[in-house]
Amino acid sequence: MEDRTLATMRSLKDEAKELRDKIIHVVSKNGGHLGASLGATDLILSLHKVFLSPYDRIIFDTGHQAYAHKLLTGRLERFETLRTYNGLCGFTDPTESVHDHFFAGHAGTALSLALGVHDSTIYNENAPWTIALIGDASLSCGLTLEALNNIHSSYKRLLIILNDNGMSISKGCGNLHDYLQKIRNFPFLSLQENFKDIFSIFNCKYVGPIDGHEPERMVALFEKLKLEEGPFLVHVKTIKGFGLEYAETSPTVWHGPKPFCIESGTFKKTTTQSLPFPKIFGKHLFELKKKEPNLHVITPATATGACLEEFGQAFPREFHDVGIAEGHAVTYAAGLCRFQEFKVILSIYATFLHRALDNLFHDVVLQNIPLILAIDRAGLSPQDGSTHHGIYDISFLKTMPGLSIAQPRNATLLKELLESALVYNTPIAIRYPNLEAVNTPQTLTFRPLGKGEILVKSSSKKTKILIISLGHMADMAFNCRSKLLERGLDATIFDPIFLKPLDEEALLPILQENEFVFVIEEHAKNSGLGSILLNFLFEKEIFDKKVYNFGFPDQFYAHGSYNDLLDEAGLSENKIFEKMLLVIQKNGI
Repeated sequence: MEDRTLATMRSLKDEAKELRDKIIHVVSKNGGHLGASLGATDLILSLHKVFLSPYDRIIFDTGHQAYAHKLLTGRLERFETLRTYNGLCGFTDPTESVHDHFFAGHAGTALSLALGVHDSTIYNENAPWTIALIGDASLSCGLTLEALNNIHSSYKRLLIILNDNGMSISKGCGNLHDYLQKIRNFPFLSLQENFKDIFSIFNCKYVGPIDGHEPERMVALFEKLKLEEGPFLVHVKTIKGFGLEYAETSPTVWHGPKPFCIESGTFKKTTTQSLPFPKIFGKHLFELKKKEPNLHVITPATATGACLEEFGQAFPREFHDVGIAEGHAVTYAAGLCRFQEFKVILSIYATFLHRALDNLFHDVVLQNIPLILAIDRAGLSPQDGSTHHGIYDISFLKTMPGLSIAQPRNATLLKELLESALVYNTPIAIRYPNLEAVNTPQTLTFRPLGKGEILVKSSSKKTKILIISLGHMADMAFNCRSKLLERGLDATIFDPIFLKPLDEEALLPILQENEFVFVIEEHAKNSGLGSILLNFLFEKEIFDKKVYNFGFPDQFYAHGSYNDLLDEAGLSENKIFEKMLLVIQKNGI
């Protein structure tokens, strides 16, 4: 009996190691979410050994920990395509496999989904098990707490796995994080005798803590629980980056690494010397702090990606990581700067801002609180795909009265907008992508609210072409203008800088003197700058212009390289130029 147990132990651990080796190999080439997936591999393997997927529903929160799940559910041969164009998604994806029940790119959704899925089968005598695999960081998310509040004792086949690695992207935070840290080292099943079990108030039968890197013990536990009635909450202790020494010791760095050398643990060099917009933002915060000592910065668990960690270390009292709690982040920010003793910048990803729409409208804009929203990842998030593309936020931001919206085309403008926003005394959203920023060696000046720039004026008296570009798409506008010049056509390029308020004083004259108007933006075209401009033309009763908007058509976009996704949407340089030329030629020029 002992020999058979040891053999099982070895085989499960060997199988887990094979899965981890495959994950490390592919992520080293493609980049991806490494730490979370390595930490969850033993746990996912154990679940698949006991439960019958897809009949038993394993619901992930979030799907970036699910790489082992993909390997165990028929996607081994395609795993090399992870996060590449037309390849496997880096998150769970129902269009990819029947084993993936939901898209899971954002945290906090699994438990609410699981309760609904469980209730949909509650009258089935042979109902499947519903398993919600949540991370400890998800307990900082309001949606998870709402779901916990709605669990009742009739949820007999509900299993909640709390994958506790003590981390979000960065170090975990908050009271629940501190509670889990206190109980992590209690002996298995001794918690209720030694410590107040808070999960009992949510009607959950707490089991744990259990070592998440002992698959044979987890299999035995899950087999036992499967014969009993829940709802269960199993507390599993894991190590982020488990099985790769340098990922274990630096879990934040290895949360979502770019391609790297496995042997040395060093990242593959890039040829660029330019810094991306988020890095420029993070560095310039120190200059802002010199000018405004009462500056406070808030992030909802994205300190690393938003390049805020150095600021947080230098100014811990003025830096607030509130965890995965976007709605709270916005409303907390409103309270922090309500009486204007503090200047507040809230750094938030464009796609995560969706989760705080009501908070922004009700708690900030309606009350004219001068919060500065630094909207990171405004544009494509190429390898992450449909759950992370920041190409929809203008649609709701533009409808909020009194909220200004700006987007810089380069590093200098980003710095100027941030410094100028400190004195605007109005709520403002400053959008920027996670792309390299042109760093022009200009002296910073005050940027008046609502003032755009003519970047180049057409010298042609024959062609009347105006290109209006949003932010970094100015580079695309200049490249297309160069191609037009090769055909004997010239164009004026205008950067509005502010989508709201528009610079009417500069816009009206150049609109009146040009026949063709082309708008280029990295945003959904049915609700971005193009729609703002069309509404402006209608209001001014300007109906004689031929307007064409280059943006993302009304569909979802998956993952892939930046250039592949632009080309798919008709936003590559060649496709934009060809369309411009076609529109111009159709009208007799």
